[in-house]
Amino acid sequence: MRYIHSLLIITFGLILTSCNDNFIQEIYQDPTAKFEVKPGLHTGEYEVFESVVFSNVGSGGSYVVFPGDTEHKFGVAGNTGFTTATNGTFSYSYQEVGNYTAVWVASSIDGNGKIIEKIDSTVIKVVSTNGGIDQFYLSNFYTMPEYSTVFKSYSKAISADTLVCPILYAGWNNFKTFSNLSRIITNFSLSSTLSKLYWLDASTGIEKELKTGSTSSTDGISLTNSSKLSVQKLIVKTASGFTSNYYLAATVIPNFTKFSVNIGGIDYSAIITRDISYYDRFNVQLTLPAGADISALTPVFELVGNDVNLTDGTNYDVTVNGVKQTSGASIQNFSSKKLTYEINMWMLGAQNKKIAQKATMLVTIQ
Repeated sequence: MRYIHSLLIITFGLILTSCNDNFIQEIYQDPTAKFEVKPGLHTGEYEVFESVVFSNVGSGGSYVVFPGDTEHKFGVAGNTGFTTATNGTFSYSYQEVGNYTAVWVASSIDGNGKIIEKIDSTVIKVVSTNGGIDQFYLSNFYTMPEYSTVFKSYSKAISADTLVCPILYAGWNNFKTFSNLSRIITNFSLSSTLSKLYWLDASTGIEKELKTGSTSSTDGISLTNSSKLSVQKLIVKTASGFTSNYYLAATVIPNFTKFSVNIGGIDYSAIITRDISYYDRFNVQLTLPAGADISALTPVFELVGNDVNLTDGTNYDVTVNGVKQTSGASIQNFSSKKLTYEINMWMLGAQNKKIAQKATMLVTIQ
C-alpha cells in the first residue's frame, strides 16, 4: 500500500506539471513593444520638470522604460530603467534641456522559462520656456543714493535667446570709469540644477563658468569692449552635453541730460530728476518767467550726455504723442504746463535695433 500510495503521488505530480506547462503555453503572449507619450505643453516638446507620461499600446507581461537621460540610457552598462505601473503607464520628469532617446522594453516569459524581449524607441525633446535661464540679473554697478543699496539690473527676454538688462545712465556714467570692468556680480538661476552657465570672453575666446552671486573678478562678466557696451554670449551646458547659446545685452535706460527753452534770448534749463518709484520715468522741471508766452517753444535737449559709447545721434527716437521730435527744431505748445516725451534708444550697431530701452520724460512748467 505504501508503494501504491507513492506511485499515485508521483503520477499526480507528473500530471500537475504537465498541466502547468500547458497553462503557461496557453497564456503566453509574444511581446509587442509599442507605446505612446502624452502630448506636452508644447507640440512635440516638453518643459524641463514637466511630467512626461508613457503608456503601453502593445502587449507583453511587463514593461520597462529607459528615459534616455544620464544614468538611464538603454544598452549602457550600469544604467537603469524603470518598471511601469501594472496598467502599463509610467511618468517621468527630465531635469535638463536636451533630446533624449527613450526606449520601451516589452517582455514575456514563455513556457520554457525563457524571457522574450522586444523594444521600441522615440526621441523626447525637452525645452525651457526661458531658454534654460529662469532668472538673471547683474548687480554691483553702483549704490543708489535714495536706497543705499546695490543696483540690480534684472533681465527681460526680448526673444527666445536674448536677454536685456537695463542700466541707469547715472550708473553707467559712474561705472564706465572703473578700472576693472569685470567685477560685476552675476546672479542667476537655471531651469535645471544639472546645468552650468558659461560666459564667452570675446577678447580671449575662452568660456568661463559663471557662479551665481560670486564677487570674484574671474567669475564675472566684462560688459564692455573698448569702453563701449557690447552684446555678450552666454552658454548653458547640460550634464548630458547639450548646449544652448544665449545673448545678454546690458542696455542703458535713456534720459534727457539737458533740456532747455529760449525765451526772449535767454536760455532756461530744466532740473532733471528720476522718479524714484520707477527706473524709466523722469521729471523735467522748467521754471519760466511769469506771463511768458509758452504756446510755441522750441526745446533743445540732449540724451545720455551725448556719450559716444552709447549714441551716435541716430540710434534713438524722441516722440510726443507719437510725433518724432528734433532738438532745436520741433515746436511745442506748453500752455497746459505739462507735456510727456517718450524716448526709445537702441544699442549702437545696425543689427541691434531690437535691443532697446524706453523711458518717459514728464516735462512740467512752473
